[in-house]
Amino acid sequence: MALSDEPGTEIEPSSSQSNAAQSEGCTILITSNQPIRVPIARINRSIHARVSRDEVHVKVLEELESRGVELPPIDVYWDQVSDELWMADGEHRTTAYERTEKTHILANVHAGGRQEALTFAMRCDRGLRRQSKDNEHCLRLLLEDPEWAQWSSRVIAKKLGLKRRTVDRIRRRIEGEQSSPRIGADQKLRKPKAPTGTLTQLND
Repeated sequence: MALSDEPGTEIEPSSSQSNAAQSEGCTILITSNQPIRVPIARINRSIHARVSRDEVHVKVLEELESRGVELPPIDVYWDQVSDELWMADGEHRTTAYERTEKTHILANVHAGGRQEALTFAMRCDRGLRRQSKDNEHCLRLLLEDPEWAQWSSRVIAKKLGLKRRTVDRIRRRIEGEQSSPRIGADQKLRKPKAPTGTLTQLND
């Protein structure tokens, strides 16, 4: 079976589609900005922007879905190299669909891989407001990525929509008094000064 870029529709597979990924009998097209239905089983859901799932919220979504209410599309990123679909936003909605025995879910499919999905997930705060423990969890996820770990707290704060002071505080708790050079928004390498976290330029 194939998935089209027409919202909510499915079509027969095509033998040649240059803008599609073929995998396990599925074709995913991202030729438009309209949501399409994707198989839940194909989505990699290892990125979680929250420490835990809110079961009360899931039950509310289950009830809405069982009454025929179409929930907003989730957001996934399609890595054209690995043919992986990465969940970026919509874990609660996807869980609700699973529990009502649905196999497909409406999704906005973006081009990109794990890193793009992770960035989207960290910035997204729809529906349920993230708590401080969720922000720390998000930073831990980001700092596990070697590319993200080299950026300054100011850059990370801007990406996540957080205050730099907040990022500094959580980052120190995660990394300790890190002295490794970091890259600033101007792409220049700097070494943090303890204990304030101000940066000293290294490559001028």
